[in-house]
Amino acid sequence: MRTQTKAFRAIFAVISVAVIGIWLALVLTGHLGIIGNLIFLGGAAWIFELYSTAQREGFNAPPDRSVKRRPPVRSLEDYSL
Repeated sequence: MRTQTKAFRAIFAVISVAVIGIWLALVLTGHLGIIGNLIFLGGAAWIFELYSTAQREGFNAPPDRSVKRRPPVRSLEDYSL
């Protein structure tokens, strides 16, 4: 799960940088009006929501059961008469 969480971070970082770069280029060249700004703002909010959901689900994911784990060590009190 940690690998997927790292992959999500990288994917969303790349997508976010691309969206910001496109938005900045359109604003600086003057090709973006109010509607375009609203569309990009909505897109950025949607990407952030996906990222935060992926983070939340990544941390709440069940542990990997493919690794065999030892049973917990019992104390001597468990064996007393």
